[in-house]
Amino acid sequence: MNEFFTQMGTLERILWYIAVPASLVLILQTALTIFGGGGEALEDIDDADFDSDEGTLGFHIFTVRNFIAFFTFFAWTGIVAQRSGARLLPTILYAFAAGLLAVLFTASLFVFINKMTEKGNIDYKNAIGRVGTVYLKIPAAMQGKGKIEILFQSRLSYIDAMTKDGIDIPTGEKVNVASVDNNILIVTSIKGE
Repeated sequence: MNEFFTQMGTLERILWYIAVPASLVLILQTALTIFGGGGEALEDIDDADFDSDEGTLGFHIFTVRNFIAFFTFFAWTGIVAQRSGARLLPTILYAFAAGLLAVLFTASLFVFINKMTEKGNIDYKNAIGRVGTVYLKIPAAMQGKGKIEILFQSRLSYIDAMTKDGIDIPTGEKVNVASVDNNILIVTSIKGE
């Protein structure tokens, strides 16, 4: 092993000292993220220590994950460039470019993954135009609240409802959501239309 390091130049030796630990940490970090058991802790470190710059692209550049990805790809690209006979300046430029691409890819990947997650917040305006079924009788002329059962935003919900119709809407009747007022659905009877 000692002969392995003595045969290489100073730059290549430095790159090896960066590549091996950075690769091990990247592998560990990836395994924890995929299989659980600490991925949240790494996210907390990212957010707490380096969360100060959220670039114009909408993702965080200065995170622990991105630093590790940068140094891993920087070092391995530098080693490959040195082994293929590149001079000092091209080696550093290739390595730097590979590190930046790794950071951009990693940050973009996590932005994409975060966009795929559902927030779960109910926006009652998305119920407008949908048909529901009265669950609890709705009193006439906005005199009180009832409840309707309605499917929207990929979930079945039981939501307070009122009507401007002149007659009560009984349980089991189909209604159409006309508008929303303070998170109360304003409905009209489909039978009465």
